[in-house]
Amino acid sequence: MGFEMSDQVQCRLTDDTLVWLTTVSPSGRPAPRLVWFMWTGQACLIYSQPDVAKLRHIAANDRVTLNFNSDAHGGDAVVLAGRAELASDAPPPEDLPGLLDEYADLL
Repeated sequence: MGFEMSDQVQCRLTDDTLVWLTTVSPSGRPAPRLVWFMWTGQACLIYSQPDVAKLRHIAANDRVTLNFNSDAHGGDAVVLAGRAELASDAPPPEDLPGLLDEYADLL
């Protein structure tokens, strides 16, 4: 099921480089983590080191939220809820045009 994306959401997905990924721990507790992401036009692609808690959480419960920071006055916040997929067939980061350039200053 899709949804119509507002201009605000589209801008945040294409312009922001960091988002809070919230997974659910085995005890049911929300587990937010700040992650780098890339909007592919259809999904947020997030790379991770193997064998970390967020991957174990997603494997057990694929329900997640992406929380974009607000502006200094609490406006412009965006929260997206959905399901995450562990994609073993995702292309390596170096094969994605612009991905490494986008994060070069952060590496």
